[in-house]
Amino acid sequence: MNGLSKDRVQDYWKARSEKQGFLTCGYAGNNTAMSQNEEYAQKIEFVLPHVSQTLKTFDFGCGVGRWSAIWGDENYYGADIELNLLNQAKERHPNKTFFHLRTPTLENLPKGAKKALEGMEQFFTACVLQHCDEEVVLAIFKRLYGIKPSGVRFALYENKQAQCDHVAGRDFNDYSRLLQEAGYKTEVEYHAHVVHGEEHGISIIQT
Repeated sequence: MNGLSKDRVQDYWKARSEKQGFLTCGYAGNNTAMSQNEEYAQKIEFVLPHVSQTLKTFDFGCGVGRWSAIWGDENYYGADIELNLLNQAKERHPNKTFFHLRTPTLENLPKGAKKALEGMEQFFTACVLQHCDEEVVLAIFKRLYGIKPSGVRFALYENKQAQCDHVAGRDFNDYSRLLQEAGYKTEVEYHAHVVHGEEHGISIIQT
């Protein structure tokens, strides 16, 4: 099995954030802020042409908020299960809206988060779902379908090649299939590049 099960996701990120702090949200081989900033600059440059900056966007697994600068304050909602990371995001981006998720599969949503999901037009996530096993990803998509069953543009950026206990490499075929299993009708496009020697891609899936 690749990717973390639901009962392991929160423990994994809690332990990692306590150990690595701000550096939690990046490739482990880049273990300084400077090297991670260089990596993120490369990723953002690639992702930027493929996401809409004007759609109301929900950033699932926003971590310390590295991606939030892409969107204006009025078009962005960030959410994460790990409070250590979320507090850093709030400190660095005080004018943006962030939600602390109680579970990785969006149960018991905090005040305002469900309303944000109901009004979102774009669901963005970057190298987050790859850490979840298929059962968790499907549960997330089913929960989203129950909140907003159409009209969502999914922009899912992931490491396609990584395969280990805590990472499952997926591409647009996998995500389209899981979204369809959740109930969505999908139209898909995929774009890829290489970061730290491994293929990363963004699946753009319109529902």
